[in-house]
Amino acid sequence: MMNDVCAVIVTYNRAELLCRCVSQLLKQDYPLDVLIYDNHSTTNTREALETSGLLRDNVCYYYADSNTGGSGGFYYGMEMAVKKGYQYLWLMDDDGYPMKNDTLSILMNAVKAMPENHFALNSLVVQDDEASKTSFAVRREFDVEKLRAVAEDGFIEGEIMPFNGTLIPVRLVEKIGYPVKEFFVYGDENEYFLRLQRAGAKMAIVLDSLYRHPTNVQKTMRFLGKNVYYMNMPLWKTYCAARNSTYIAKKYHGAAGIADLCMKDIFYLLAVPGNRFQRMVTTIQGRKDGYREDFTKKLDFRK
Repeated sequence: MMNDVCAVIVTYNRAELLCRCVSQLLKQDYPLDVLIYDNHSTTNTREALETSGLLRDNVCYYYADSNTGGSGGFYYGMEMAVKKGYQYLWLMDDDGYPMKNDTLSILMNAVKAMPENHFALNSLVVQDDEASKTSFAVRREFDVEKLRAVAEDGFIEGEIMPFNGTLIPVRLVEKIGYPVKEFFVYGDENEYFLRLQRAGAKMAIVLDSLYRHPTNVQKTMRFLGKNVYYMNMPLWKTYCAARNSTYIAKKYHGAAGIADLCMKDIFYLLAVPGNRFQRMVTTIQGRKDGYREDFTKKLDFRK
């Protein structure tokens, strides 16, 4: 007998982290099923799950024929769960996990305060080594206590942390569709948040529902009196980030959004040292393809 909630996890070559996530999901005091979408891992992911005793009746493991990136993984994983007939999807990457056994039950209790099948709820995503800080900024804030001080009835409304402990009714997924699988990586969660927003869905972070996730690894430098946050990415990821953010800006923010991206590009290229010419060429190509909604370029994972 299937449960109402299906946790959809996208994984690739992170068997140890995946096992931790699934183990914590199976400890939840609210009944759920688990669907693991393995994006063609080259390590022994299934064997690790079997050795850990995690492939149970309520855990479905699917090994994809090819790696479609995080974006494709959530597209196909969500599609599979919807076809199976679940009522709710609980979306997450493999490196996060519920902090407590009641993480899901608190979310499901909060559903009572939401409009029927027209909402998205998120656990509060805290750092896996420091629960007093969030892993991602919420209204430009990382301090949990400060967020609690401004919350209303335990909710931070109008906000979610997509695909990190995100609960969405299947009826709403059927209405707005799946993530943009062509993105491969970067921006699919942002685009989905904007789509939920445009659809008028009520969104909220439930502060008592706790979910752990690694802290974003960003570097910081000062440039022209401002803090510049950046990550050292290979060129193929730089391309994806530029292409996908341009697609999003065009679709949701128009010319002003694209102009803002270009100004940030100039600032970033001037501020961050190393490989400037190649980063500039790659970024320009990504911007052009994103504006043309062209996702046909073959990614070179060697660069």
